Amino acid sequence: MGCVASLLLVPLMAGTPSVPTSSPGDAGMSTTLKSKAAALVAWSKEAPLYGKLTYVGPREKPTQSVIFHAGASSPEGLFQPFQSPGVSYLNDTLVKPRRFSITAEEQARILATLSSSGFDQDSERATWSLVLVQVDGEQHRGVEWLMDRATCKKIVQLIGGSLSDENSAGKDSLPRMAP
Repeated sequence: MGCVASLLLVPLMAGTPSVPTSSPGDAGMSTTLKSKAAALVAWSKEAPLYGKLTYVGPREKPTQSVIFHAGASSPEGLFQPFQSPGVSYLNDTLVKPRRFSITAEEQARILATLSSSGFDQDSERATWSLVLVQVDGEQHRGVEWLMDRATCKKIVQLIGGSLSDENSAGKDSLPRMAP
């Protein structure tokens, strides 16, 4: 069971994030904390969380991505600075993503669940990407997990288990991922 996660804190300068260069194989962004999952512990419980689950494997037909967000809908281009180079995110442009909102309580549970998940390693055959981004004032924090299907199913179950029973849009959207 493995996945890769990359973490980057991006201060915003005049509305444009600065993205450091990365070397091949480092999952796209530099990490400044000891582990990707553990880094989520330091994230704000109040600043809105945005997440995007995307199929990045070989495709015969498009697979719809899922975006979830606390508060307002996710701004265009929010996830790109945290995506790994050399990975195709074509599904994001081929099919309009499914979207659902999460409450502050669900956000706190998602962060707590994923931070204790232990998912920090690279999946050799990654076919799924989960990018989490948090906008906290002038700072954007992001982490990406690149996962195989089995790991994605576990992550989807963890996120789904963090949702309240009332979140029917989320409960309906997530099971469609990594069938």
